Amino acid sequence: MRSYQWATVAFTALAVIAFYALLFSSAKDIGARFGPRLQDMEESGPQ
Repeated sequence: MRSYQWATVAFTALAVIAFYALLFSSAKDIGARFGPRLQDMEESGPQ
């Protein structure tokens, strides 16, 4: 492989890692914000 191809591979890998890090971080924040409310709704629902 040529050097610019390695640079492209490295950049793409870093972009994918950053995307998934942000995705999981935001999912964790959403769970912390809406999780208790959803659990209350689930507990008060039909048995």
